[in-house]
Amino acid sequence: SMSREIAALGENARKAQVDVARFQQLRLGAQSVGIDGKAFDSGLSGLAKELNEAKRQETDLTRLLRANNIKYKDRRGQIISTNEALRVAADLIVRARDEQDKIKIAETFGLSPEFVRLLEAGAKGLEKIAAEASSAGTVLGEEVIKKAAEFDRAWSSGWSAFAQNAKAAIFVAGQALVDLIKSAASFKVGTGA
Repeated sequence: SMSREIAALGENARKAQVDVARFQQLRLGAQSVGIDGKAFDSGLSGLAKELNEAKRQETDLTRLLRANNIKYKDRRGQIISTNEALRVAADLIVRARDEQDKIKIAETFGLSPEFVRLLEAGAKGLEKIAAEASSAGTVLGEEVIKKAAEFDRAWSSGWSAFAQNAKAAIFVAGQALVDLIKSAASFKVGTGA
């Protein structure tokens, strides 16, 4: 349903640790270069997962960032945001020697190879694509997404209650039918007919 799709935007943005409006801008930008919504959601989720791993241990991502003199943690040990990581990935991809290096960089960031299309113009190109997509498409407010999620939960809850009550009613009706059949059978036996 439409409310479920809208609610999913908020949930996917939360999982990717990106502001809802920014998530939608990036998603619209990705769609403008041929990356479908599910692939984008999955990619950003993969990026957030890679960043989370990089917080705790040495990974291919931390080695790549260190090899390129990119600071990925602050003094308190906080890792860069998903949004900043996308910009860093874009700048690394734009400097890559060939297509295979671009793909390897994207994959190191937890992104699928198709993300190269979104990131190959660098961080400034990414911002331009997101801004153009945002002005051409509709970026829903956080309140609208929140209301859609509430509606979806209420609808699902109401539907579940209806289904449960319908099952109970069918069971009761079935029992009544069995009792009626038993009564009819005993009536027929008792009358000698």
